[in-house]
Amino acid sequence: SGDSVDDIAGNDEVIGAIALYSQWQDKLLEMFYHASHGKRLLRLNGHEDLKYCAQTDVLDALPIQKEPGVLVKNPVNR
Repeated sequence: SGDSVDDIAGNDEVIGAIALYSQWQDKLLEMFYHASHGKRLLRLNGHEDLKYCAQTDVLDALPIQKEPGVLVKNPVNR
């Protein structure tokens, strides 16, 4: 995204999300099976939903939050 470590320093949610993705990026579906919300979806017969959510690089747009409650479309350059 072009953000340096200094840009995200102090944002614990971002640092945690990056660390979690780094550890599980090659096995996202397996990680969803262990997560509480993933288990809930499985109880609701949501296996196909989890499979869909575990996909990467399937959209040509990335939503960017400009302010709380406001998302804008940002084209993805591949």
